[in-house]
Amino acid sequence: MVRHMKNKKNKRTNKDNKTVMITIISLLVVVIIATICYFLFINDKTRIVNKGETVDPEFTWLTETDATQIENFDMYNSQSIMYNEILKTYKSDKPTLDNPMVIQNPFAISPLTALVLFKTDSSVSVKVTVKGKHNDDIVRTFEASKDHYLPIYGLYGGYDNTVVLETSDGKSKTITITVDSYNTEGNAEVVTNNVSNSNGEFYFGTSSLGASTIAYDNYGEVRWYLNIGYSKGMTMLQNGNILLSDASNGPDSTSTGGVVELDLLGYVHNEYLLEGGYHHDAYELPNGNLIVLTSDKDSDTFSDYVVELDRTTGQVVKDWKLKDIVGSIDSSITNNYPTWGWINSVYYDQTTNSLIFSLRNMNSVVSVGYDSGKINWILGDKSNWSNAFSQYFLTGIGSNFSYTSGQHSVSLTSDGYLSVFDNGYNAHNEEAVSCASLKNNESYAKVYKIDTANMTAELTYKYGGKDYFSYALSSFNYTDAGNKLINFGWHMTSDTDYSSSECTQFSASSYDAYLFELDANNNVSVELHMP
Repeated sequence: MVRHMKNKKNKRTNKDNKTVMITIISLLVVVIIATICYFLFINDKTRIVNKGETVDPEFTWLTETDATQIENFDMYNSQSIMYNEILKTYKSDKPTLDNPMVIQNPFAISPLTALVLFKTDSSVSVKVTVKGKHNDDIVRTFEASKDHYLPIYGLYGGYDNTVVLETSDGKSKTITITVDSYNTEGNAEVVTNNVSNSNGEFYFGTSSLGASTIAYDNYGEVRWYLNIGYSKGMTMLQNGNILLSDASNGPDSTSTGGVVELDLLGYVHNEYLLEGGYHHDAYELPNGNLIVLTSDKDSDTFSDYVVELDRTTGQVVKDWKLKDIVGSIDSSITNNYPTWGWINSVYYDQTTNSLIFSLRNMNSVVSVGYDSGKINWILGDKSNWSNAFSQYFLTGIGSNFSYTSGQHSVSLTSDGYLSVFDNGYNAHNEEAVSCASLKNNESYAKVYKIDTANMTAELTYKYGGKDYFSYALSSFNYTDAGNKLINFGWHMTSDTDYSSSECTQFSASSYDAYLFELDANNNVSVELHMP
């Protein structure tokens, strides 16, 4: 099921303004999952709405256990009303460059954003500069038009933000956008920062507990967030929008009812509802369709079902039941525990037309043919499987080879190497362990060279260790420039109570998160320590 927000356009809207996206990747902060992404400017088709009521402006969601929600709030109708009101005001007031319309937090859920609107007599381009605190201005140029609807991102909370507008005919206007409320407890500690001018490149992340979706700059300051429980996994879409979990309840405690597509201003474009709910991750195929992790409502197992959604209709056009795929080879693997597989990451390999899954509770990464629905290979310890799968195992080669366990965040590099975050925790069958037994565990971001012709895997790189052991969650991704982005997302600290006989990520008494960006020479360019 899909719900759409209709694309309402002013006839005079600049149809030439185009998406300017730096990079998007996901990261886990405040007990975070996911992806890290870069600051982006969206196109002129972004909806324009009036300023609504700001929800939870004090950042209290950063320290609350439960997610912040907007009760009895109809997002779709409210945003439609806001849009119509702003268009009406724009048409009647005819704002100019000297006296532009400025709307901070235009959709009520993205407080560190704004819209600036004005008309010009002739068609001109506009350069927008959001002044940074550290000689790190954000500069973007929008294409020529007479009607200017300019999205502003990267504002500071609790600050009088300076924004400079410059038109191509030599005119300029400096405006101040004030964001009143801010809780500095949300900021990250900067351990290392060797980036002198980020030009708006931010680290975006989501919280597994549904607290919020958030972005940091390399100085550790929060530069964007949503104050509604759209969170869990983050997928950046080709059109510059973000795919996040919606805020509805799913069929089990680990899932939501579906996913929402929204832009950075907080405007919800689509909501895709699934009978089995949504958990962990999604992936956009080259044709725009969505691969979404869900559960089969008719099965006695969950988190082992994957569907492809038609982007326009929201209908399931293809599916993969991992229980059946694995069970057809040996059903004993899938019948002994409801969360036998626990898929937490998916990636589409266009070169081989395959889907790559992280099966956390099998301590394995598995490749499955997109069309065939059959296993291509398994990277994992054979002891978690049976002899029936012997033909699928990749043999580890090299003196430093090691498998992954409890892993997350699978992807491929531009040259086809497999990247994965190895949590270093034996998650097989979710067996309870004592916290004391985890003291010497190690977590790593790992890169493997996969040779399917010889069915081998070689560990070519790893980063991490005992000091950064992360019991769960976490991620390993790349920037467009090829820099490594590693998030130790559920790091057990020295304050952890190790006396518990049954240690889980929810019973551990203290945790935090670390983010590393490594340059082409694998030197640390940024390290952030997050609450």
